[in-house]
Amino acid sequence: MKSDDGKTIRRPRRVRRPNVAPGPLSDLKQLLYELYLDAQTPTLDAVVAEIAADDALPGSPSRDTVARILSGPAVPAQQADVTSVGVILARLAAWDEEDVSSKVRSLWLQARLAARLGQPIRSMTDPFILEVHRAIEAPASPNSTGTSSLPTYVPRSHDDQLRAVVSKALAGKSMLAVLVGGSSAGKTRACWEALQQIPDDWRLWHPIDPDRPEAALKELDQVGPRTVIWLNESQHYLLTPNSSLGERVAARLRSVLRDPSRSPVLVLGTIWPQYWAALTRPPAEAEIPLEPHPQARALMTGRGIQVPDAFSAADLATLHSSASADPRLHQAATHASHGQITQYLAGVPALLERYRTAPPTARALIDAAIDARRVGQGVALPHGLLEMAVPGYLTDHQWDQLSDDWLEEALAFTSAPCRGARGPLTRIRPRPGTASLRQPSYRLSDYLEQHGRASRSIDCPPAELWEAILISASPDTLIDVAESALERGLLRLAARLCIRAAEEGRPDALPLVAMLTKPAMHVHNIAKRARLRNDLSVGLPERIPYQRAAPIPSLELRSIEFTVDQMLRRGRDDEAVAWLHDQCSVSEPGTLRLMGDLLHKLNRTDEAHSYWERATLNGDRSALRRRATVLRKSGFVDQAISWLREHMTPLDVASAAMGAEFLEATGRVQEAIVWWKQAAASGNQVAIWHVATLLEEHGRLDSAVQWLCTAPHTNSVNCRRASDLLREAGRHADALKVLRESLLHRDEAVYLEGAGRFDEAVEAWRQATLKGDYRAAIQTSRLLQKMQLTDAAIAWLRSSAEIGYARDLAWEVDLLRSAGRIEEASALECYGWEPDGSIAEPWKI
Repeated sequence: MKSDDGKTIRRPRRVRRPNVAPGPLSDLKQLLYELYLDAQTPTLDAVVAEIAADDALPGSPSRDTVARILSGPAVPAQQADVTSVGVILARLAAWDEEDVSSKVRSLWLQARLAARLGQPIRSMTDPFILEVHRAIEAPASPNSTGTSSLPTYVPRSHDDQLRAVVSKALAGKSMLAVLVGGSSAGKTRACWEALQQIPDDWRLWHPIDPDRPEAALKELDQVGPRTVIWLNESQHYLLTPNSSLGERVAARLRSVLRDPSRSPVLVLGTIWPQYWAALTRPPAEAEIPLEPHPQARALMTGRGIQVPDAFSAADLATLHSSASADPRLHQAATHASHGQITQYLAGVPALLERYRTAPPTARALIDAAIDARRVGQGVALPHGLLEMAVPGYLTDHQWDQLSDDWLEEALAFTSAPCRGARGPLTRIRPRPGTASLRQPSYRLSDYLEQHGRASRSIDCPPAELWEAILISASPDTLIDVAESALERGLLRLAARLCIRAAEEGRPDALPLVAMLTKPAMHVHNIAKRARLRNDLSVGLPERIPYQRAAPIPSLELRSIEFTVDQMLRRGRDDEAVAWLHDQCSVSEPGTLRLMGDLLHKLNRTDEAHSYWERATLNGDRSALRRRATVLRKSGFVDQAISWLREHMTPLDVASAAMGAEFLEATGRVQEAIVWWKQAAASGNQVAIWHVATLLEEHGRLDSAVQWLCTAPHTNSVNCRRASDLLREAGRHADALKVLRESLLHRDEAVYLEGAGRFDEAVEAWRQATLKGDYRAAIQTSRLLQKMQLTDAAIAWLRSSAEIGYARDLAWEVDLLRSAGRIEEASALECYGWEPDGSIAEPWKI
């Protein structure tokens, strides 16, 4: 509305009675409305003016804030603002100001506590929302504990400390715990596991919006009892450079923790060691007046729980017992170095993401490193080799766009750690006292090398890589690379590599050079010898530790057994029992089992059981099974099964198999299958086949097939058995499907070729080749020739040569001759291929 002179006149705003559900908020709103009416319904501007005139009031709300306080349906944001409005209305209505102030503060706090922050604790079912790192993926198995998005958890010592803190919170005391550890050490996962022991009536609050410290500061006053405050990466809340926000958050957290009206509250935080040190370091005497983080230091000191970067020996033992139930743990236990299990679980996905999203130059650098390792280059990848090889992995446009320091930028990208794990390509730093490298060298991540060997198996290494290796590789690796070149039919390149190796002091390269001067029809024999040498080394440990051991316990045990037997032969039974009883206190646990066996032989079986039990508790698995056998023979099958179930370890195959046999003999087939599956947990093939046999015999053919294909550590033999079962049942289409899904391409190809389905068989042979079945390359060409597709057969062998599958040039030479291409056949026989897939021009050594 405007006045006569054109000025805007603000119409007095009427305060309406708020419509709020019964409760503390309704009581607060009702009190304020009664005060407003008794104060003769003052305008909002009048209330604001009265508040502004009184400096003693705790708050100074704006006109809109006063309106929301009086008629809004929500709990007012600030207690100070609502108290100021209540006091002014009490003053205008002639009520007791102190009484009104006390009532308003109390009702506001009750309303705040009733409108609790966060989400119900049981509604938090997604760990990744709370910033738990995603883990590696691995094929599931029937023995898995479930389809959880997280690997099976292995508790460690810090979990006991965290559990104690949580227990105190559940008992009614407000608590704070901050897990301190490096990247991906398992801090957030430990907090997530701690949440699982918290009752359903608790809530969880994770302040993140608009940013972490502002969100925490804005709503900490609303925290009520039975609330978990989730402060993952606590440095984001407490370390705020050039701002006091972090200190204010710390001060507010201290207030919340010591406020009995909010108790119990549980604050769970995580932080890296360097940030923990910055926040908790006591100041020097001169620094006390200028201490940067006094509130944070007071909050956190004494509340830290250290999370080790690596699993201890005891942790690893627990891990191995759980690995059979989760293939991700099994993979981590197998491949992680220095006990860094959690870093491997979380770092590998980050590593692959870093590789897949790398800029072109960094991606080219990693691909060059992968291919170098594929063709035989050693672990140490020289700086010069990488620099020379990278151009072969870039397009002309990408090469033209490079900066002057492109290599340094790419190496910086590839060397950055991935969630605590080693980056894709990192600098090797020789230790003092070890032989120094000729030039700076780099190491490719083990997992990325494994991944790259599979993903790049059909990619041809460019000529630039071979040339880089020829110039920059160390002499120790040149012969290995030469053999790799020879396997690809790259005869001239193999000769050059061998000559350089000989020049660098490797006389063992000279015989290979001499052989390369002979017709290529004989060259494949060299490759076969090289492969044989390599095949013999497969499976051997890197080092076989030799230890000059003390007397072997089993020999001592046999001596004790012999002595007891001699006493029994002479009828000195009581003396044997007494003597062996004395040995039980000084010898190894096996003597307890011998004592049980002796007493059982003397028909003192009740006494024997006690000794077998003691031996079992001391870790004697033989005693465990001995007692179970005696119980079963005595007719106590259920007791024998219970005894085995109670005392056998998860990977005790013999005990699980024994229990399965007991159950199977008594006709309890379904229970026997469960026990056989337990015995198969570590990949025991006998147990795997027992399960399949029982399932098949009882009419569950599909279950038997599925089990054979997905059992823990199953292999191609089991999948072929599954296919055979289906074929015997007349289900040929399903048998072929099993071979295809199990990636048994060779068997699939044979099956299809026998059925006359040649086109499909060719594709199956191709897939077998790409999966590393080198002889399948020849089978593919053979079938193509049989189909009178000679040119296609030659082209396939040529492409196979480029990626390393030309193990025998003789077949390619014969194909060319049969096609009438005599000159090409002769040239290939004598001079081999070039790295680009063309037949080499005549060359001499």
